[in-house]
Amino acid sequence: MAIRITKHLITFLLVPVLGLAQAGAAPGPKEIDGQEMIRNSYQFLLNREPEMTDTEFAIYEQVLPMVFDKPEVAILILETMLADDEPESPAFSYVLANVYYSSEHYDLAEKHYKSAIEDYPDFLRAWVNLGILYYTVDKFQEAIPCFSKAVTLGNQDPQVLGLLGYCLKETNNPLAAEAALQQAFTADPLNSDWIEALLDLYLTSKQYDRAELLVRELVKLKPETKSYWKAYSSLLLSTERKVEAITVLEVQLNLGLADPEDILLLGDLYAEQSLFREAMATYESAIQLKPIDVAKHLLRYARSLVYLGSYEKAELLLARLDGQVSPEQLIELLLIRAEVYQAREDMDGALEVFNEVLQRDPLNGEALLGVGRIYSRQNNREKARFLFEQAVKIPEFTFQASIELANIALMERHYQEGINYLRDALRIEYRPEIESHILRLESMNAALP
Repeated sequence: MAIRITKHLITFLLVPVLGLAQAGAAPGPKEIDGQEMIRNSYQFLLNREPEMTDTEFAIYEQVLPMVFDKPEVAILILETMLADDEPESPAFSYVLANVYYSSEHYDLAEKHYKSAIEDYPDFLRAWVNLGILYYTVDKFQEAIPCFSKAVTLGNQDPQVLGLLGYCLKETNNPLAAEAALQQAFTADPLNSDWIEALLDLYLTSKQYDRAELLVRELVKLKPETKSYWKAYSSLLLSTERKVEAITVLEVQLNLGLADPEDILLLGDLYAEQSLFREAMATYESAIQLKPIDVAKHLLRYARSLVYLGSYEKAELLLARLDGQVSPEQLIELLLIRAEVYQAREDMDGALEVFNEVLQRDPLNGEALLGVGRIYSRQNNREKARFLFEQAVKIPEFTFQASIELANIALMERHYQEGINYLRDALRIEYRPEIESHILRLESMNAALP
């Protein structure tokens, strides 16, 4: 059984960049195969490790060919030896532990690795394999002293250093983890596992300059890996380098490595940079993608078009979205359409759409304000006041509704009432121009008979 090596180490929200531990389940090195490491450790290192007895070695030679093809048979033969009263040598305990590990009997493997170490404290590979076992079962804290002992005994293998660094990272010891992972990276600079683990450390600690060097290295090593491109664009966005992020996303798209979310993000960035033709083409390429909610992005784009005065484009986009939006999105679509009517001075059209919104959502603050402003503009203050009084009860719209009610009060020369509404607005959001206006009104009010 290979160590769990399929989890992605890089899983990001677009902005801000999150540490990988925050972003999801703790991942691990993808290219470390515990079975392979244990398999390669069956041959003994002469003059450095304990030896078997002659009897043990004879059985070992007989059993070794069975270990990988018939591990249960190998275990049965080896366990037969344990039935006698003779204590096993550390070397034999080590071999038995390896067989148990290969058969996924981790509790028995742990017992025999420990037995080998107790009888021969400098048994380097027993320390390494016990560490691998603990890593396999997510006992990172227990794995640390095993890998540390192996390093102390002279093992400078990058996999051991890397696994030590990873376990230190998972147990919240970032400084020691960085030191170990840097050694692993230095010894094996083409191993993406150690680069990813270091990248995660740097992202978590917001060392973005160092993180960028590593993510560039990952993209160079494995340009076909989507998660690396996502990491790169996310990192650039976190440091407000949006134009560079666009370039990275464009490369990702051209390589065929962009997910629907990446395509929509690219469209959003184009729209934000006023590259509307590119934004529209990108959104259109994503329209058929499911289950991605393209409508949400297109509605955002439509609002941008209205804000920039591109009313015809906005109307075409809204018409295209008719019948393709959820009930909640339909409310937003209608509100944007009402904005277009208002911008074109078509108040009857705007009023009709706002009223449709209120039929679907009677407490929609944006529609209440919109209809109220139209009535106020038509000098129908009574209806306007009623609508603003409904809107003022909705926390998100209290400020704006208070300003509108103050305007109506002042038009009707109810100065104190207007001052009170302005003070209500000022308590929600301080604006010096409102405070100055209040002072002028108070002076004017005081001068009245």
